[in-house]
Amino acid sequence: MEEKPKYNVQRHRKATVNMSLRTVMSLYLAYMGWQVAKTSGGDSPIKPWLGWLIFALFGGIAIAFGVYTYKNYKADLKDAEVRPEELEAEKQEQQEQEP
Repeated sequence: MEEKPKYNVQRHRKATVNMSLRTVMSLYLAYMGWQVAKTSGGDSPIKPWLGWLIFALFGGIAIAFGVYTYKNYKADLKDAEVRPEELEAEKQEQQEQEP
């Protein structure tokens, strides 16, 4: 059975916060595109076909940014794993503190 990796708390927290903010940004890009498509036509100077084209453009950008976010998060998590040197240093510190 594969053992769960241990993470450095600060690096793990930073990776999670970055991923969360980028995900919100990706969703906001899709929302902006949807709003343009929804309000196009009628009294709007934007033609309906152009509104849907803008939505497709923003949706594509949102998807690409989401994929980038996911890949970057995975790389950050791998970087946040505790390294063997850090584990050794932590064990030595604990042994020094014991009387």
